[in-house]
Amino acid sequence: MKAKKLLTMGMLVMAMALSACGSKEETKKEENVSAGETTVTPTEDTTPVETETPTPTEEPEVTETPVIEATATVAPKENEAEPKEEGITIYYGDENAEHILSTQIPKQKVTPELLVAELAKRDILTSDVTVKSFKETKKGNVKTLAVDFGEKFREILFSQGSSGEYIMMGSVVDTFLKAYGAESMTITVEGDMLESGHCIYDSEMTFYEPSSNDSAEKVSEGIADALGVE
Repeated sequence: MKAKKLLTMGMLVMAMALSACGSKEETKKEENVSAGETTVTPTEDTTPVETETPTPTEEPEVTETPVIEATATVAPKENEAEPKEEGITIYYGDENAEHILSTQIPKQKVTPELLVAELAKRDILTSDVTVKSFKETKKGNVKTLAVDFGEKFREILFSQGSSGEYIMMGSVVDTFLKAYGAESMTITVEGDMLESGHCIYDSEMTFYEPSSNDSAEKVSEGIADALGVE
């Protein structure tokens, strides 16, 4: 009985000792918590999480667009004549049959009939003058013409005085040579040599350069020389 009491007391003492130890551990834990110590319990997923740092937005570059000034079209001055298209030159005599004048018609196909018609408009020939034959001959860079007119041409020539005859022949020759770019030409009527009461036209005729500054007498001499007559 005494032994049983001693055993009971021993167990009681041991229980009190264990209780005291537990109290001390609890007290120590509480002291640690109150002292600011934190117990971190790691979680199962310990993989660090990557976070993207936002890239600062770059401000767009501002480029200045060059200003292009419009070029204004410069209008021609009033006193600056615009170049005219070169046409066909027709030669004719003045009212007094003393000088040879010139005018231009629009550029077009050149034919002997066209030239005769234009000369008729300016009273050098008449509209019933016919061209029997026309021939161009070129040797090297030199071009010559041969024109055979109908009888009407000779009738008109015969009706002229000496100065009028030179103006008529000079106008015809200059017009044909200029239009065809030839150096010289011959004129016949119905296939025969042309002659009038004043001159015989049996040689090649060349261009006479009109001049309004020359006297009527000098003009006649210049045309006669170009026609190859005296």
